Amino acid sequence: MSLEIASGSAKPAPPPPILLFSRSIWSQLSRSQLIYLLVVQGVGSAILDAGANFGIATAMYRGSPDPVRVWELPNSLAGDAIVTIMIQGVLTWVIAGLLTRLDVKAERIEPIFSEHAPRPLHDLPVTVSGAASPLPDNPAAAAVADADNNNGSKVVPADPHPSAEVTSSSGCSTWACFRFLDSVVRWILCQGDFDFVAYKPKPEPPRHVRFFHSVLRGAMCSALIAIPYWPLCLIPLLALWHGNVNIPDWPGPQIYKAVMAAVLGFFMTPLVSMVGLLEAGRCRLADLQQI
Repeated sequence: MSLEIASGSAKPAPPPPILLFSRSIWSQLSRSQLIYLLVVQGVGSAILDAGANFGIATAMYRGSPDPVRVWELPNSLAGDAIVTIMIQGVLTWVIAGLLTRLDVKAERIEPIFSEHAPRPLHDLPVTVSGAASPLPDNPAAAAVADADNNNGSKVVPADPHPSAEVTSSSGCSTWACFRFLDSVVRWILCQGDFDFVAYKPKPEPPRHVRFFHSVLRGAMCSALIAIPYWPLCLIPLLALWHGNVNIPDWPGPQIYKAVMAAVLGFFMTPLVSMVGLLEAGRCRLADLQQI
């Protein structure tokens, strides 16, 4: 494809991808932050979640007149697993987020200052049209912008019309899906700025609105986690109790529910705390810029 010098400016390159588990972020963590995330939040949450769900399973299944089975209601372990993931995910987001905010404000833990932290929608680069764009409007523009950065000259394709591959319905639908998912994930990870930032250019939302946002963020995050985690939770169920067989009401269901909740708590709670520490670091830097 031939290239020619452009009179206008190309759109900026997209922002860095959202990677909470990026090596660049974890390499910046201090020993106290690692202990806080993995031991205090991770191990502590796993123990509490395991104990709470073991007790709930004991009350639900032991001595119940209805048989315990994998799929059949009312005592369905598969159904209990998906409900547990959703409810525990929301509670983890609300409680762990609150504890992290309190620890930051009490200076018991330092925020995470990282240039790779997720950025909210209003901080994303602005396109030529003036609208914030988390991703470029089409892949061809992104490729041209990369070529512009490499050789220092502003270039655009000679043909001003995008190719048929870019304008196809499947390509546009896929790109629109990426834009939507990027916006959703950024909203989940960056909506809690008002909980940290001291300089607020807009009026602070009421407390019940912030609580509703926290619950909604937790529900959306739980739904995203449930997509891969729930099928994984079904593997031991189907391996141990395949078919429509009655499951003993003690202690199998209790151990299963406790282990499932402990694994979820160990991985999700540090994630929620890291989101809070990254928010605190980003907003602390915003405060310093306003001084």
